[in-house]
Amino acid sequence: MPYVKQETRKLVDGEIRELVVAIINEGSNEGTVNYVLTSIIDSIYGGGGYAVFNKAMGVLSCVQHEIYRRRISVYEDLKKVENGDVFK
Repeated sequence: MPYVKQETRKLVDGEIRELVVAIINEGSNEGTVNYVLTSIIDSIYGGGGYAVFNKAMGVLSCVQHEIYRRRISVYEDLKKVENGDVFK
């Protein structure tokens, strides 16, 4: 889960902001974001065997689920109200 302690966030938030600004200012697209995330995961988990690779896949899966839970499902619920439910 992404809810790490404030001390941990203070250690990385500045660098994250710099990276995000650089990506946005370059006009970069999803390919650049994919490259950055792949590079980070590979740098942390790339030298391992199955158990380490499995941890990497677990992290990525949790990121996907958290984004869906906190951002996409909220958006979908709004659109359901605006446009009507697909399920009758």
